[in-house]
Amino acid sequence: MKQFFYAFIFLLLVACGPGNSTDEKAIDTDLNFTLDTLLIDPVDEFLYLNAGLRVAALDEKNQYLYNFNPNDYTLEKIDLDKGILAEKLPFEKEGPDGVGEMVFGMNLISSNSIAFMGYMNVRLFGLEGDKRSEFTFNDRAFGGDKLEQSENFQFLNNQMVDFHTMIGLIRDGRKKTYALGILKTDTQTLTKIPLPFKALENFRFKLSSPSRIQMSFPTVTISKHQKSYIISNDISNKILLYDNDSLFQIEYQSKLTADKKTGKYNQEFENEEAFKQTSLDMRREINFMAPLWDEEKQLFYRFSHKIIKIGKDVENYQDMESAVYLTVFDPDFNVLAESLVEGINTPPGYHFVKDGKIWMYINTQDEMGFVRLTVDVE
Repeated sequence: MKQFFYAFIFLLLVACGPGNSTDEKAIDTDLNFTLDTLLIDPVDEFLYLNAGLRVAALDEKNQYLYNFNPNDYTLEKIDLDKGILAEKLPFEKEGPDGVGEMVFGMNLISSNSIAFMGYMNVRLFGLEGDKRSEFTFNDRAFGGDKLEQSENFQFLNNQMVDFHTMIGLIRDGRKKTYALGILKTDTQTLTKIPLPFKALENFRFKLSSPSRIQMSFPTVTISKHQKSYIISNDISNKILLYDNDSLFQIEYQSKLTADKKTGKYNQEFENEEAFKQTSLDMRREINFMAPLWDEEKQLFYRFSHKIIKIGKDVENYQDMESAVYLTVFDPDFNVLAESLVEGINTPPGYHFVKDGKIWMYINTQDEMGFVRLTVDVE
C-alpha cells in the first residue's frame, strides 16, 4: 500500500487577556447573526420534501438546486435566485436509461451531467434523462491498492466528483479500520488513504430484536474543496485534509463545547427501548457537522449541536430542543470565532452557503423554505 505523510496541526485557542502574548488572538464567542426566511414558489406542483433534501445537489454557481423526486422520477429544478420551481426534468426508473430502484445520493458533475448513487453503483446521466455510463464497485478487481475481502465501500458515503473520479469511505469490518478511497473509474485504479477513525467503532450500535434489526453508526462526510478533500465526522471536531498525497489532521479546542463525545455505551441491544435511549444519550453529547466553504467571504463555517431538552413525546423531532453552535474558520482552518446561534433550536438539515449567507432547509407546512443566516465576522 502506498505510504502517506501525516501532518498534525494543533490549534490551541487562547483568548487574549492581561499577560498574554500580543501574537495571541482573541476568539469571538458572541457573534452577531441576522435571520430571514425564503419560501419557494412551487408553481402549482407538489415538491418532494419527505427526504429532507437528502438527495439534492447544487449547480456550480449555487443558482439552481436539483431535488430528486422518487415518486415520479423527476428532478425538481429550483431557481434559488428567484425563489421558484423553474422546471421538472423527467427520468426513467427502469430500462436502458433507468435511474434504478434506489437512489441514495446525487452529484452534479457539470452544467448538464448528473450522477445518481445507488447501492454499490453510480449511474451518470445527462439532464435530458439519457444514461451515459454506469459503474459498479465492491467485489471487483482494481488496479493500484487492493480492496481486501473484509473491506467495502460504505455506499452512503460515496460521491462522484468529476466524470472519472469517485470518492468514498472504505471500512474494514474485520480490522475495524477506515480509509479514504479515491477510485478512477476510467482506469479502474484505486488509491486508499488510511484514516485515524478507529474511535468511531465505539459508536456503532446494533439492535437485534424479535421485530427488527437496526443499525446506528457515526456519520462521516467527505467533500472536495478546490484540489483537496475534507473529511470530518460527527463524533469529534477533528478535521482531516487530504492534499497532494498528504493527510493533515486539524485539531482545535472549543471554548463553548466539548471537542468530542466521551460517553461509554453498550453496542449490542435486544431491547428497542434501550437502543432508543442510548441514541438519545448520544445526541445529548456534542455532535459535529461538516465544514462549509463561503467563496464570497473566504471563510469556513461549521455547525455543532446537542440536545438540551426532550419533551414528553420523544418520537416527535419537534418535541426536542437543541443548542446549536457555529464555528468560523479562516481558509487555513484557524478558528476566528464561535458562538451559540440564538434563534435556532434544531440542528440544521440540508444546508449550504450562497451569496455570503448560510441557507438551511426547512419544511413549512409542506412548503420548501430556507432560513438564511448572515454572520457578522469582524
